[in-house]
Amino acid sequence: MVTNRKLYKEAIYLNNYMSGRIIKLSDYRPMDFDREFYDLPLEDRFARYKAFEHQLYERRKSALEGFSEKETTYPKKRLTPAELTEELREIVPSFDGQVIDRFFFPFVAMHYIIEHADMEALFGESPFGRYTGKVIGESDGLLSPDHNGLSGLVIVQAKQPTPDKDRFIAAHELYHSNHFHYPNSERRDKYAERLTDTSGLTPKEIVAVLIGLDRAILIDEAGACIDAYDSLGDEQRHMFLREYGQEVRNSTRNILGFQLSAARSSGNLDEETVSQINQHEQASMAFGRVISQATQNLSHKLQNPENLEPLGYAMSYVGEALQILDFDEIPGGIESLCVEVLEPHRLNRDISFGQLFAESMQDRD
Repeated sequence: MVTNRKLYKEAIYLNNYMSGRIIKLSDYRPMDFDREFYDLPLEDRFARYKAFEHQLYERRKSALEGFSEKETTYPKKRLTPAELTEELREIVPSFDGQVIDRFFFPFVAMHYIIEHADMEALFGESPFGRYTGKVIGESDGLLSPDHNGLSGLVIVQAKQPTPDKDRFIAAHELYHSNHFHYPNSERRDKYAERLTDTSGLTPKEIVAVLIGLDRAILIDEAGACIDAYDSLGDEQRHMFLREYGQEVRNSTRNILGFQLSAARSSGNLDEETVSQINQHEQASMAFGRVISQATQNLSHKLQNPENLEPLGYAMSYVGEALQILDFDEIPGGIESLCVEVLEPHRLNRDISFGQLFAESMQDRD
């Protein structure tokens, strides 16, 4: 109890600290992409989010239809590794390895499990080190011209040592795929594109872009980590309580952090900009713990009429809320958004695509 109380007090402190001192990049609005979404009131933003959800589901269904037809007779028919390899080479001509298996059905995503060496040959290293999984977008330049419509729908992951780890990585990457064209991810890509040519930008403006990109990545990674832990099921989901904060902190240890650190020590920045870098680092380190505490709080607050496992029920709310909130709104606003905006909708919802997917996975097992 003492440990729990200590952690709770620490999380409250961090929540208050972040809410009061979080970086705001409003001075750099030309660099702050997708403001037309994040400037909306929360209720309007949620309504826009649901519209995106419907549009992207229809787009996904249309893009994957031809591939899903190949496996509609499951369990009698699944593509063999040789057939999967041929399929991936058709989509990604530069792939020269072998596909081992597929985890998700093609109506969910084009998903391929390959060896680590083939993964490294295809992608090299990520900003976080070696890739365990990657969603391929049009900007990667790997999709064949006939398959650019699959941007954000192709998941390639390295084979893991255990089935549970395979499932964990697959769920993580599926979150990225499902949200690949949502506002936060679109903003992430625009920041990344802006960094490809920084001519004409001052050092201060470059820092603003680096921080904006890092924040967008952190939101995406936080949601993907939540989905990955939720996928473990009731018996293993408790791992979230002790591991999630570290999992998200690992996302902050990327090349952007090194670039910001180098900019800070370069001597080319004024005191205000150096202070912004410091605040961003502190907020990033606290980010995972704040979300973890909010998720636990919500597991006690939400009505949960289906009597599902409380932590998993709360996770599904938080994963969605992360896509609706801006970075500086998350610490102080994620619980209220879930309870006041998402909860009434959830209590009256129809069966969702996520439920249909879960049922299909149960049928497979």
